[in-house]
Amino acid sequence: MSQGKARLKIVFWNSRSIIQRKNELPDITRTIDIFICVESWLSPEIHFEIPGFWSFRKDRPNGQRGGGILFLVRKNLLYTELKQVCIQTNKVEIAGIRITNIDPQIDIVACYRPPGHILSQTEWNLITNSIDSTSNSILLGDFNAHNKKWNCSNTDTNGTRLDHSIELKNLFLHNTNSATHINLYNGSKSNIDLILSSTLISDKINTEVADETYGSDHFPITIEVDANRSLYHKQTFKLKSVTTDWNHFLCLLEQNYSKFLTYEYDQLASPDKYNFFISIITESLKKKNTMQKQ
Repeated sequence: MSQGKARLKIVFWNSRSIIQRKNELPDITRTIDIFICVESWLSPEIHFEIPGFWSFRKDRPNGQRGGGILFLVRKNLLYTELKQVCIQTNKVEIAGIRITNIDPQIDIVACYRPPGHILSQTEWNLITNSIDSTSNSILLGDFNAHNKKWNCSNTDTNGTRLDHSIELKNLFLHNTNSATHINLYNGSKSNIDLILSSTLISDKINTEVADETYGSDHFPITIEVDANRSLYHKQTFKLKSVTTDWNHFLCLLEQNYSKFLTYEYDQLASPDKYNFFISIITESLKKKNTMQKQ
C-alpha cells in the first residue's frame, strides 16, 4: 500500500433516475473518489455497474418506483457497510458506508426523505442520530426540509424540526448559502440537499455546488475532505504449473461452490465478495498441493 496526503473527493446528487443520467456519469465521476446519489430509481433486477468503482445500493423493496440510494466507490478505496444505519419507516431512506483505508476513517451516511410527510421530532432525531458525532462522520441527503437558516425562501415544520435535530446532535452544516434544487415549472431555487458533519471533521471539509443539473432538478454537490490515504492496490497473479492437476483442482472448487449461495455471502460488500472469492481459489490450490505431496 502507498501512503499519500490528498483530498478525498465526493459527489452527492439527487439524480432522479441514474439510468437516465448514465451518459452524464463519465463526466461527473471522472476525477472523483466516491459518487453518492439518492432517487437512483434502481430496482433489484436492474444490473448497474460503472467500470473502476465498487457499487453499493439500497433499492426500494418490492419493486416500488422511485427512491433508492447508490454509492459508487473507486476501487483504490476499501469500504464496509454501516449496518447499524437503519430507520424502520417508509418515510425515510437511509444507508451508510465506512471508508477504511484512509486516515482518519470516515463514515458517510446518505439520506432521502420523500416529500409528502411531516416527520415528528423523534423521527428527525433518528435521522441525525444515524451518525456518530464523536467520530469522523458525514451525513448528506435530500431532506426536503425548508428553512431560511439554510437559504430557503420559507421555513416549514420539517425545516424547524431538522434544525432542532442538528443543534441537538451538534452537527456542522456546510452549505448554508447554496441553492441545490430548481423548480422546473417556475425556475425558483431552494436548498434542500444538505451536507452535515460532526465537528471533529468539519474543518477538513469544503463543499461546492455545480451550476449544471445534468437533466435532474437537483445540482450535484462536490465535497472535498482532507485525508491521509493508504491506497489499496489489487494484487495480480497467475496460477501456472505444468504439474497442476486442473481436473482435481476443479473438483475442489466445485465442493466450495455452495458457499457462494449463502445469505452471509450475499450480504457482503463488493470488496469482501472479491476477497472471499480469492480465498476460496487460494485455499483450494493449497489443499490440492498438500494432497499431492502426501
